[in-house]
Amino acid sequence: MEKRTEEIVNIAKELPEWFTQKAIENIKKDCINLKVLTEEQSNHILGFIIYSIKGKKCYIKWIAIKKEVQRKGIGHKLIKNLADICKKKNINFIETDTLADTENYAPYEKTRNFYYSVGFVKDKIIKKGYEDGDDKLVLRMSLI
Repeated sequence: MEKRTEEIVNIAKELPEWFTQKAIENIKKDCINLKVLTEEQSNHILGFIIYSIKGKKCYIKWIAIKKEVQRKGIGHKLIKNLADICKKKNINFIETDTLADTENYAPYEKTRNFYYSVGFVKDKIIKKGYEDGDDKLVLRMSLI
């Protein structure tokens, strides 16, 4: 496994409240098949976004920040950098999804609050939108 992918996978492994083993396997594949944006310090990855661009839409598939540096602005910086990339490509919005607030799971309350704090708004809830039957919250950030 490439060093960058290995570091990204290790970040996900350190966050089991957000990433299942299946998610970690998908992250490995997505590091190869999708675009990856990282925030680094001293040649070590502190956080990452794995995303794709189709037409005028950017979709964030995965985002994570190392536990010991969470709440230090790294996620905000990654989102800002991604928004800058998208604006240069005339992308109209960034979209992502996460566990809906209809599901009572504390770690995802933090996730939703993060997205709201960087400018995402609730687009819709898809009932039983995930394979396991959980509700999916679709979030969108306008870049226009």
